[in-house]
Amino acid sequence: MKNNVDGMKELWGNILICAIKDAVSIRPRTSDSYNEWRLERDKSYNWIADNSKDFQEVCIHAGIDSNFIRSHFLAGKFTSETFKKQKLRRATSSESSRRWA
Repeated sequence: MKNNVDGMKELWGNILICAIKDAVSIRPRTSDSYNEWRLERDKSYNWIADNSKDFQEVCIHAGIDSNFIRSHFLAGKFTSETFKKQKLRRATSSESSRRWA
């Protein structure tokens, strides 16, 4: 059974994962959802790329180095294929360099 700290880190990590998925998502097949998809994709992309205070706080709560995630994100290390091939799990600072390097 997980303790509260681990559960909270996992929750914040999942928020980060959702934002990354939104930022690298591929256009939906239905044209009526295109504008909504583009808005959400752009908001998520900018949230990470601009290194916003909220982004940094989510990373802190998740126990993840925000600079590491941001630099890998901007380098294109996270793609829609990343999420198709494997389930991205919450990374800790020490694990993340091995998994996403």
